[in-house]
Amino acid sequence: HLAQVVNGSRESPSLDTGEPSVITSSPNGNYISGNPDGWTIVGGDGGITRLIPSDVSASGHAGETMAWLRDGAEMSQDVAGTIHAGDVYALQLSIGYRQDLTPFPGGTVRLMATDGTNSITLETLNLSTPPLGGWEALTLQTGPISAADAAAYPHLRIVIDTGPGEQQLLIDDVQLTTTSSITDQGSLGINWGADDAVAYRSV
Repeated sequence: HLAQVVNGSRESPSLDTGEPSVITSSPNGNYISGNPDGWTIVGGDGGITRLIPSDVSASGHAGETMAWLRDGAEMSQDVAGTIHAGDVYALQLSIGYRQDLTPFPGGTVRLMATDGTNSITLETLNLSTPPLGGWEALTLQTGPISAADAAAYPHLRIVIDTGPGEQQLLIDDVQLTTTSSITDQGSLGINWGADDAVAYRSV
C-alpha cells in the first residue's frame, strides 16, 4: 500500500538564518528558491518560505513554513508504495493567499497514477480563492481505482500547479488517506448451534 506524504508540512529544509541556501534579505521572511525535501518543482519558480504574519495568517495551517509557487510552476511528489484496485485516495491540503500579492494566481491539484513514464489523471481540483491573507482547507478524492489502472499505473503522484505571474500560491499541510476496499472472504466460520437450522436463516 501507499506510504505517507513526505514533508507534507514543508518544515524541511530548515529556514533558520545561516542554513545552506536560505535567503535572508527579504523583509517578508526567510525563504529558499528550490525543491522542498521530497518534492520536485519544474517550470516557473518555487520553494519554501517563513512569511511574516502581515503577509499571511499564522493560523489556518500547521508549523511556521509553507511552500510557494509562481510563474506557472508545478510541484509534484511520487508517493512510495503501490496503489490497489478498489482503494479510494483522498488528498487534504491547505492553500494560502498572500495579503501583499494580488490577485490570487489560481491553479490546480491533481492525483495521478503513473508507471514512472506514462501517467493518467485520476482526479483534478481547480483551486478556489482563499480569504485574502488567509488559508482554505481543501480535499481532493478519487473514486475506487479500477483493476486495469492499478495494474498499468501502480504508483500515485501528487501534482500542484499555479497560474502565470508574480503572485504566489502558498501550500501547506498536504496529507493522503487511503480507504481500502473490503473483499468478501467467504464464511465467517461461526457455529450457530441449533439456530443454524434452515428454517431460521434469513439469507
